[in-house]
Amino acid sequence: MTNLSDLFPAGAGKQVSFVADGAISAAGKPVVLTAAGKVAPVGMTGPPEVSGQTTPSGTEPVSGSNSGMTYDSYRNRLLIAFTEQAWPDSGRCVSGAISGTTATYGTAINFSSNNVERESACFDSDNNVSLLSFRDQVTSDNLKVVCITMDVSGGLTAGTIVDSGDSTAASALTYDTTNNVAVVAYQASSSSHQGTCRVVSISGTTPSLGAAANFNTGGVAYFDGQSIAFDSNAGKFVVTYGDATNSVYGTAVVGTVSGTTITYGTPVVFKSDAVYTSCITFDSNANKMVIAFIDQNDGESVNSIVGTVSGTAISFGSVSAEIAAKGEAFGIAFDSALNKVVLSYVERTTSDKGEVAVGTVSGTSITWTTPVEFYSALYSGESMAYNVSSANCLVAYRESTGSFYLKANVITTAGTNLTAANFIGISDAAILDTASGNVTIKGGIAATGLTSLTPGSDYYAQGDGTISTVSTGSAVKIGKAMSATSINLEYQS
Repeated sequence: MTNLSDLFPAGAGKQVSFVADGAISAAGKPVVLTAAGKVAPVGMTGPPEVSGQTTPSGTEPVSGSNSGMTYDSYRNRLLIAFTEQAWPDSGRCVSGAISGTTATYGTAINFSSNNVERESACFDSDNNVSLLSFRDQVTSDNLKVVCITMDVSGGLTAGTIVDSGDSTAASALTYDTTNNVAVVAYQASSSSHQGTCRVVSISGTTPSLGAAANFNTGGVAYFDGQSIAFDSNAGKFVVTYGDATNSVYGTAVVGTVSGTTITYGTPVVFKSDAVYTSCITFDSNANKMVIAFIDQNDGESVNSIVGTVSGTAISFGSVSAEIAAKGEAFGIAFDSALNKVVLSYVERTTSDKGEVAVGTVSGTSITWTTPVEFYSALYSGESMAYNVSSANCLVAYRESTGSFYLKANVITTAGTNLTAANFIGISDAAILDTASGNVTIKGGIAATGLTSLTPGSDYYAQGDGTISTVSTGSAVKIGKAMSATSINLEYQS
């Protein structure tokens, strides 16, 4: 038996006793029917899954500098920015769509014909355009920004490039959904590599830059020294960097936007070791910042830490267990369907292979799955973004063999045992493994162990075993809330 219809006719039955195949932790948990006629708790089945490699940019070799990626939530497509390996090394971008675990791409366009590198990207959800920042080596390494417009089929149009007038080594972008502006963080190379941020306002498809606001005047570690992410719960952004005036210690600072002005809280050291490379993302389920970083004083190991923003301050838990003994380059994203952090990096211990791991935040700590290889000969240039409509990530990178093409893999955060066919109901109590207990099946009203529901709203079982109103990804619709503590479970054969 693999379907409820094998047991009961439509509309029949409410509470039914089953044997548990795996412990069910509490009442109010969604369960699935196994082939043996038992019930199992809904949950994830293993580490991240990697799809086959694809080539987003056609036959164009790319340089080793960083690529940038963002998710266009209006068109449900990804935008990848990269540098074509030619002279000049022109800036290019291409759109990508994910269906299931398959990625397809549009036609790449130039956003700059100059020699550019170190692209970063974010999406402006108010103007429905993507914003790119990059270093232009033709014009004194100046930081520049440009808007990219995407049509429904993935066709791209580049707007007018705006020059900041500041030279830079690298930059990073985030979008402030509270103030409806982007923020770019960069190293002002012309000013002793001072750590700097600017507000980027967009009118239509034209960006404009606010005044420079320094978060560090003594210098930020070179290359990928800073990263940035927006905390939508606090309404603030956080910048991470290696502080060149303090032994390049890993440091974070909270920034607040008001109009086109930026102010900062007090910088906080999150790791008292040299940190030249870091990346950051916001876990909107836990309302925490997750920072991954390379610890130069520990053999260039890959580590992480969880931060909590309160007002203009940020505090940290303890550094997590080591993810990899030696690494380089990062891509990071938050899977909002499964509430997981997805991290990609170059594993440098034995060979330059690309690996991905999945992290779960609990309180002020994070635990990671065993890393999974997604490419055996990776060079650099990693970027990653989460595709909400398909509920998985795309990681892009430069291969280190062949013609140094830009490659990409779809990353499914984890498999789940949940399907629309095998969902059977909600547990009425905790059930020990191999013990018997009652389940309210489809067609009945589950009213045990459920709290804080919104009457009249549709509810979905998520792939990780939680219940919410989120309908994307692996979610399966289970019914409609009748009250704050009950759900009318829909019968489906």
